[in-house]
Amino acid sequence: LENEGSVRAGYFVYLVYSILFAISMTLLAQVVLGKDSGILIKIIIAFAIASALARSIGIVRWLAPMFDLARIWEQATTEEQRQSVSVVFETINSYGGTIGEVLGVSIFAAISILFLSIANFIKKTLPMWFSAFGLISALGLLWTSVEILGIDPGSIAIFMGTTIVQLWFLFIGIWLLIKRNKLLAN
Repeated sequence: LENEGSVRAGYFVYLVYSILFAISMTLLAQVVLGKDSGILIKIIIAFAIASALARSIGIVRWLAPMFDLARIWEQATTEEQRQSVSVVFETINSYGGTIGEVLGVSIFAAISILFLSIANFIKKTLPMWFSAFGLISALGLLWTSVEILGIDPGSIAIFMGTTIVQLWFLFIGIWLLIKRNKLLAN
């Protein structure tokens, strides 16, 4: 509770980032697929929105119930009360974490990126490195989700999976800034 303000601020920024993921993927899908988008753009956007929603559920657990539980823990007068709070905390953390991290950060985001990368392989709107890097990013994210199958992906896999996606967004962002005038002319 002594760091509540900092924790809330950090998770709020992460919440905004998670919502921006869906917006960024929607805009990238529109750039890649243009007006002739069909069902593929809807699939890309649907998984991006599902990712943002699942992430948000995982994040909100830290913005609401966890601080309430910490206050209840502090006010508990018996070990049984603290044990009950501990069980609730662990359950919410496990459930929210699985929804946010496995479904949101890993599976749904990976599927959205995978379909966007495939769409660009077909349309060739953006450079092919965008698609190749996107496929690697999607596979990296999917690998981090194997924990749901009882397999430990290892901390390096989790670090690399999420870092590769951030680099993919960074590189395509820089490329789009450099090429924006050419893209706007088309």
